[in-house]
Amino acid sequence: MFRKIIYILATLHLLLVAAVILRLLDNDKVYQFAEKPFAILTAVNYSAWRFAFFTPDVGKSTEVDILLENGQGKKIHYSTLEGFDFLTHNQESANRFYGYKVHAARDSTFIDLCARSACTYLLNEHPEMTKITYTMKGIKYPDLADYRKGAKVEKGTFYRVQFGL
Repeated sequence: MFRKIIYILATLHLLLVAAVILRLLDNDKVYQFAEKPFAILTAVNYSAWRFAFFTPDVGKSTEVDILLENGQGKKIHYSTLEGFDFLTHNQESANRFYGYKVHAARDSTFIDLCARSACTYLLNEHPEMTKITYTMKGIKYPDLADYRKGAKVEKGTFYRVQFGL
């Protein structure tokens, strides 16, 4: 019985991956209907996230950049693009943080609350710092056809907050 359940779950997972690769989920009505269940599923196993150059919208990425400074020129930099080294002590923490970045980008109030919490935490961790800048950047990767034509990766800041003591 347990083996049958595993086979069914594996089959469903592979069908979902195939549906993404074959662009069956690109229809707006399908996407709107399936967005919430797929968001939960992809937070667990990333199966509905973009697969390289197989999809028309290859992928969007949300990155967090935090810069702490004091008046004497000392800086501490945390970034998900460079080293991904802040407060993720294991792979599970890294996975949860990835889910946070994806879901936080959809709601400006949620971004603001999370940014303030992160800034407060980091200023408590580094009491010698007097200024903190929290930035969320969006990165959009072109599909293969556009990439071959010379399309560039688009980068832009969509949220920034700065606090000083």
